[in-house]
Amino acid sequence: MKRLQRMLMNLSSQLTLAILRFARDIGLISNAWGANYGRLKEIRLSGDDRHNQSAQVLFFVFENSRTLVYKPSRLRTDKALADFLSLCRSEGPTVESIEREGYFWEKYIGISYLRTESDCKTYWYRAGTMLAAADLCDFSDGHFENVVATAEGPCIVDSETLCQHIRTRYDEGEEHSVLATGLIQSIGAQDKGWGLRAAYQVAGECVSEILYPHAVNERTLNLRVEMRGSRKTFLRNYPIRDGHFVSLLDYKEDFDRGLLDTYLYVIDNKRKILNDVWWGRYRNLSTRQILRDTLYYTLIERVSEQPNYAKDSFRLESMLHRYTDPVSDRFKAYAFLSQITDYERRALRRMDIPIFYSRIGDCDLIDGDGRRYRNFFPCSAVEQVRHRIARLDEAYAARRVEIVDHHMDLGIEFGRVPDIAEEDMS
Repeated sequence: MKRLQRMLMNLSSQLTLAILRFARDIGLISNAWGANYGRLKEIRLSGDDRHNQSAQVLFFVFENSRTLVYKPSRLRTDKALADFLSLCRSEGPTVESIEREGYFWEKYIGISYLRTESDCKTYWYRAGTMLAAADLCDFSDGHFENVVATAEGPCIVDSETLCQHIRTRYDEGEEHSVLATGLIQSIGAQDKGWGLRAAYQVAGECVSEILYPHAVNERTLNLRVEMRGSRKTFLRNYPIRDGHFVSLLDYKEDFDRGLLDTYLYVIDNKRKILNDVWWGRYRNLSTRQILRDTLYYTLIERVSEQPNYAKDSFRLESMLHRYTDPVSDRFKAYAFLSQITDYERRALRRMDIPIFYSRIGDCDLIDGDGRRYRNFFPCSAVEQVRHRIARLDEAYAARRVEIVDHHMDLGIEFGRVPDIAEEDMS
């Protein structure tokens, strides 16, 4: 109960802080973007993971249907990603934002519709170019909530996982996979119980959720709760034309051509790209580092909320140690995480999802409480990305196209857009 009270108090404090910042900044925002936002209608919780004392993304919704996105983070990766996409000649829309001290405001991007066959071909061609560029810069977390389908192409609206350290995801010698971007996922992912999340493959009205309580047989004597189910919502990540989803499978050739064209362009322009100012300009950029899958942390959090753990601190501590112990046989591949387990348990006790950062130009890791772990990584993310580009060849490009084609069809039926309330589509 004390953990829940502390979490609610932290959440209340974060909401109050966001409202004060909004009141202070709304004039500046209106002038910068030349928009009259009018009267505030509501503030929506994003439902994203809570970090750093229950901070999370908020949506400020106005009566005139405009929306502002509030992000309580110092990570300003949107410009770095946009410049890298441009460096790889990947065209498409980018996010506009206004930076403040310790947080920033983002212009909300709503879904826009494709009108012609040419629009559809261009959309999926640009999606292919974006996948190649995302692969080369070690972007991850390309799930359906982080991509918006626009008339100009897909737009990544959350790029904080730019420049991931490979060490966090692969054993030595294991093949680096384009699937690590999250924009395309393995055809076996659903069978493993992780649900469908890839932005280029998931569309519809029902979002698959795991590790969240769902009532089964509601209003009957057989009522029970399962940690798996779905909720109805309108996803903004998939392109729409004439009331129907525009399936990637129908434009596979355009997608593959965009993917291969981008790899070949980078191969032909290695020297120019490696000598670009991007590497020096963003060397001190901080990005989020994924050391364990966020769903794994969510599992631990959900288990800790169960009554037998919530009322017994000893059992809670035993569970936290068991699930975060990298020395056990189960986690022997993650032995290097032993340095950060104290922080992980501390964050989970206060019902936060542990979060980590790193400057892409150095080898240090920083946790959500500000502690620095010197030389945590064997090399910097910049060195890692530059090394891959320097070694890039046609065999690498062909192999990525082969991997994507193999995993492209998840067996999902793409049909008519569901009839959902207009406010859920905005």
